[in-house]
Amino acid sequence: MNFDDSFYKRVAIARTSLGLTQEELAKRVGIVKRQIAAYEGSDAKPRDKVLQNLAAALGTTSEWLAQGIGSGPNITNVKRTVTVREIPVLTHVQARFSSFEDLLKTAAIKDFIAAPDGANEDCYAVEIQGDSMSAGEGMSFPPGSIVTFNCALKAMHGDYVMCVLDDHEEAFFKQLIIDQGQPYLRSLNHNYPMITPDFLEVVGVAIHSQIRLHREGRDLPGFPNEIDRLIAEKNRVSQEFWANPNLSSNPSLDERLVRLEKITSRLEKIIVSEMQQALDEHDFKLKK
Repeated sequence: MNFDDSFYKRVAIARTSLGLTQEELAKRVGIVKRQIAAYEGSDAKPRDKVLQNLAAALGTTSEWLAQGIGSGPNITNVKRTVTVREIPVLTHVQARFSSFEDLLKTAAIKDFIAAPDGANEDCYAVEIQGDSMSAGEGMSFPPGSIVTFNCALKAMHGDYVMCVLDDHEEAFFKQLIIDQGQPYLRSLNHNYPMITPDFLEVVGVAIHSQIRLHREGRDLPGFPNEIDRLIAEKNRVSQEFWANPNLSSNPSLDERLVRLEKITSRLEKIIVSEMQQALDEHDFKLKK
């Protein structure tokens, strides 16, 4: 079983949600207390059989503990019992909730972060996708920003909000503009148009933003910078097209499609190259 970087957090969160000490959990699993401490300290990972027993004792699954896949335990009470308050990190799809409390009981929460100053039990975080809220100067929320939202605050003019529009599957992150009683949604990136929603429900007002500086794969020489550059280029070409999607008045459509194909091809070559390098290194270690 493969483990992601948040395994140790999920073990601690699930144990705390049940009100168990490390010693009590160890007895249920059939191991010693220091093993539980090692799991929660990110110093060790269990073998498959122990992982299965650990999941059963915590009322969840091996997949959720190891990788955050599937439904986890009810974490409603965790924020009141952990020493350092933590809040869940949601996806844009999960942020389209009807009840935050119900979401915590049923959704597969993959990660948690330490709650920033001013955050309480009504708060959650979202890792921002896309560049619609990224600006060249002033306030900016570039892709990868971790923004904390309070779902109990009433949104006001000028607030940055997570909101639900019409029947879209994902929630949107925008700035709320209210003009003569009419709400508008503004992107900080001027390449995106102002939205006049027919239906708008605010599910969170932004109260804090931070940037992840350590990302998986960042230590691969030359790999992340090229990937980031190509993805940014792909997003820019797509934005140019959607800014003028009328095919009859878009004479450069063929040219842009060719550029997108070239970018996609380059991305695929880089990924294949890195995978082959990893396999070669693995084979070399086996031969040694």
